Amino acid sequence: MDADKIKQFFVRHVEKMILAVVAMFSMFLIYQGLQLEDFRKEHQPETLETDATQVRRQIDDDHTEAIIPERIPSFNIVARTNASQKPVDFTAYRLPNMWKVEEIDSTIRRDDPNILAPRDLIVRSYVGSIAVRSRTGSYALTSLEAAEQPEKIVKKEPEKKKKRPRRGGGGYGDEDYGDDDGDMEGEMDYGDGFMDGDSMAGASRVWTLRDTINFGIKAVPVPSLRSATTNEQPVPDIASFIVGTAVVPHREMVESFKRSLKAADGYNPMRDLPRYHEFQVQRADVTDRDVEDLTDDDWILRGSRLKYAADAATKWAGFCPEVLPPEFRDDAITTYIPPILIDDYRRITGHPLIPDTFSPLATQDEEIDDTPLNIEDLQLVGPGRAQMNMGGDEDYSDDMDYGGGYGYGGYSMAMEEDPVDYKLMRFYDFYDPRDKDSPKLGRVYVYRLRVSLIDPNFPQDAQMQPAPGVLSADVYARIVPLLEQARTAKDRQFQRWSDWSEPSPPARLGSGEELYTGPITAGKRFRVQVGGKAIDYERDPPSVKVVLTQLDPRLGTRIPFWTDISEGSVLSTKGEANVLDPISLEVKKLPDAKVESGSTVIDLDGGHPLAIAEGEGMTEPGMMLFYDAATGQLKVTSELSEQRKYRIYSYADDRGL
Repeated sequence: MDADKIKQFFVRHVEKMILAVVAMFSMFLIYQGLQLEDFRKEHQPETLETDATQVRRQIDDDHTEAIIPERIPSFNIVARTNASQKPVDFTAYRLPNMWKVEEIDSTIRRDDPNILAPRDLIVRSYVGSIAVRSRTGSYALTSLEAAEQPEKIVKKEPEKKKKRPRRGGGGYGDEDYGDDDGDMEGEMDYGDGFMDGDSMAGASRVWTLRDTINFGIKAVPVPSLRSATTNEQPVPDIASFIVGTAVVPHREMVESFKRSLKAADGYNPMRDLPRYHEFQVQRADVTDRDVEDLTDDDWILRGSRLKYAADAATKWAGFCPEVLPPEFRDDAITTYIPPILIDDYRRITGHPLIPDTFSPLATQDEEIDDTPLNIEDLQLVGPGRAQMNMGGDEDYSDDMDYGGGYGYGGYSMAMEEDPVDYKLMRFYDFYDPRDKDSPKLGRVYVYRLRVSLIDPNFPQDAQMQPAPGVLSADVYARIVPLLEQARTAKDRQFQRWSDWSEPSPPARLGSGEELYTGPITAGKRFRVQVGGKAIDYERDPPSVKVVLTQLDPRLGTRIPFWTDISEGSVLSTKGEANVLDPISLEVKKLPDAKVESGSTVIDLDGGHPLAIAEGEGMTEPGMMLFYDAATGQLKVTSELSEQRKYRIYSYADDRGL
């Protein structure tokens, strides 16, 4: 048979062949099954059911004695029980301020405590970079080219002079051993451009300054107000504002509350204490008039607690950590500190009458609260808190409970036995071109404050209202109209305001132009005899290293120029500048930068070797007298007072200076 016939045979009979194989395999399986023994010969269903029932009964039987042996106590139970019933010494758990049970004379009526005005108002100006919210996180500085890190200057340590013995003598004399090149001590050797021992050359990596130069906030992403799952990025912006701080005489306020309420009928220690609720800031323009000539119409409202809370929640990218002890602050009157970048904010946010902690400033690495905040839901409730509006209206009924219970809005604080002398008040007045009433450059202003407390005789919580029978006649006459207004208009006027504080000293916005003085190089002096008198003659004029800075609103940072100037120099310059990104602390290259100012150097002093440290390279601190074109005044600045900012913006650490 040839191949085609074989192929045709398989095509025609392949199904039959497969069927035959399946039939043979089935017959083989049947045959194997017939050869097996019958299962019912050894196992009957009735027998299997009986065995299962017996196993089940054995499982249900109590096997406790076989599993858990009898326990014999290893200690004296009676003695242990008696010891547990012995009273515990409570002295270790005693609270520092215990409530005292005092007899109350029911014949004494409740009076109104004095609400004292704020005191010692201090105002200062600030112009600098702050961190604000941005959905994109992009700003002008990010598009600039990175600056090249300068070569680090390595100063040679002066060699110690050795002593050598006198010729012909056995002891050590006074002659110096070594050369006479004393002038070489001041020469400098240039390093290899490395920073802090890094193995990478400065020009081949990003020039980033150390975190230690940042005395402000470390800007981090903040939760978005629009989405609970996203964050907004911080970007730098120029802020110009006047900051004011004052103190509230808290101890005197506590004593006033004690005198008016503590011995009276209906005293409640959780209601009858000072609870700050709100404050207001007013400003008046005194550019062309005296403070004594101001009338009430000249004062305009510039701030309140809710306004500053709204700024912190919607505009700022975080806020600076506090450095004041918590007992000297209150959320109702001590506002948040704006997210100031780079600059040391402690000098403008504190007060001389209140101590600060002077602890290292926090870097805000704490976990971010991702809960979205809606500023429309903020309302003034509770003693000085901005809380979320949970809805619901208060029902003022005729049968309200007078003075019932001790639950005052969830607070359980009693009258302080040893209060602090003062609480800090803090406010800001920002320049905003969109606000017609914002402070203007060149104008002079004064400010005044007043504070409100929750009225203990007409509190915010209607259930804590003292009964009319315990009020004095004057207080009762004041409260009756308020009760009627609360019942009819649903408007409970529970605040009592202090008088206005005394006006502050005059203040004005800063210009954004700042000069930081560095070391002064004195001119060479010669002593000549004129008319029989010795006169010091300075042949060469002195010079000084300075950093000229000007704020750039487009970049949101300072433009610094590190340069040498002398007497008569005008503080203006232009060229390429290395600007600091206050968010990332990277240094960027800004071509065609310029600082334009009419300020002029008048006199320089200092820089001469100190007589008490002759030969050690120490010189007198330098001072500079200059005309400030922004204010039209003469100012004196010194090498010591501006040293920190001078070193930051001259990049002194990276230059090895």
